Amino acid sequence: MASPWETLARCLAATDPGTLHQLNSALKRAYSCGALPFEIIAGAPFERYGARVTFQHPSPEILARAFNLDRHPWGAPDWVGLRIAANGPLRVKPYHRVDQVDARFELPPAWPTDLYPVMAALDGEITELYLRKRQACDFAGFARCCLGPLRVEPPATVPQPRPHDDSFCVSLRREGCRLCAISVFADWRALPRDPKIESAWSAGLNEADRLAYLLALAGARSLGFLPLGNWHAMLAWTVEADGARHRAVSLSVPPHTWVAPASAGAKGRGAPLH
Repeated sequence: MASPWETLARCLAATDPGTLHQLNSALKRAYSCGALPFEIIAGAPFERYGARVTFQHPSPEILARAFNLDRHPWGAPDWVGLRIAANGPLRVKPYHRVDQVDARFELPPAWPTDLYPVMAALDGEITELYLRKRQACDFAGFARCCLGPLRVEPPATVPQPRPHDDSFCVSLRREGCRLCAISVFADWRALPRDPKIESAWSAGLNEADRLAYLLALAGARSLGFLPLGNWHAMLAWTVEADGARHRAVSLSVPPHTWVAPASAGAKGRGAPLH
């Protein structure tokens, strides 16, 4: 019988078989140290996103050592993202929980005032900051305001998120002082049920991207049952500084279905990002 990580790896690498070996090895390493997955990301275009899984661990230091992040300038990350772009090598992206916008970050002056930080990532020269909006609002207006620094029209968001407190998010990516990209997000509380999301999300994808998305969804479902809520935990739309646009979905991983070794000290999942 295939292990949980082997089944997931096969789903995520099915459209890019050359990455299967390194993806399987990375997932096994996470499993072996007691890390727990809580999201699988499927993005379009697939060539840009490839396979993506994010992990957490009851002891961030153990996870950091497993993926050679124990000397990160911000300390041990709270979450680690495994990223393998199409035909590319494994990348490990650290994410840190943050509770204030300090000197490391700079926000555009015209952004909504009721944003609060959730996490940040320092990956080489690139810094990303992720924030949530407290009060419910129209998503189109939220996206237009957040994308203002890029002077672009907001992307078409299908399905259209509905207003809900604490459900809209935005991220800002900079390389040094240069603004690189802005993403807007809506989580499951602002979204329709899974069947409507799956239909709407698939409709605008080419065949390769649609297949990668459906296989990622199958990989998430292979890990167990989701008692409540959507498998689609969050939808994201990104606009780059050069005008390029792409989108992604964060898929839930059922809690307690990835059984890690008892010796690793795993105690279950902590608070998810979405």
